[in-house]
Amino acid sequence: MAVQPSTAAHPLTATQSLAQAGILKRITALVYDTVVLCAIWLCYGWVVIYLIQEAWLGMPLAENGRAEMGLAGQIGQLCIPFLFYCFFWMRGGQTLGMKAWRLKLLNNKNQPASLPQCLVRSLTAPFCVLLGGVGYLWCWFDRDGQALQDRLSSTQVVQLTK
Repeated sequence: MAVQPSTAAHPLTATQSLAQAGILKRITALVYDTVVLCAIWLCYGWVVIYLIQEAWLGMPLAENGRAEMGLAGQIGQLCIPFLFYCFFWMRGGQTLGMKAWRLKLLNNKNQPASLPQCLVRSLTAPFCVLLGGVGYLWCWFDRDGQALQDRLSSTQVVQLTK
């Protein structure tokens, strides 16, 4: 009796047709991820202000009790979302919010996204959201149902089956 190779280890092949994720699920996953990012930002701020500045460098808080991270701390805080998304997209193609809604980021050949694709996507997505959500609204007009950040980075967000 011949044993069929398991498709569980490689559920996505280049020949499969995968459904594009809808706008509502994408936005809901983004909200989930924003909650996680807020927690990471709070932890980062605590590390920078209290552990590094006050405990390690001996810089006390200002007289009015106002804590400031300085330019280096703020630049680090701006980098957190890019690192967060690139890390999760390159490690399985899913952030925590995407896992909750069974969404996955792939390149246009249904393979894991590369680092350059993840960087392009993470750099363009904030502008697509901040400009009135035009990046997500693009899904309604795109022939393949892709968002603007999908097109710009040659990636796609697909809906996984149960």
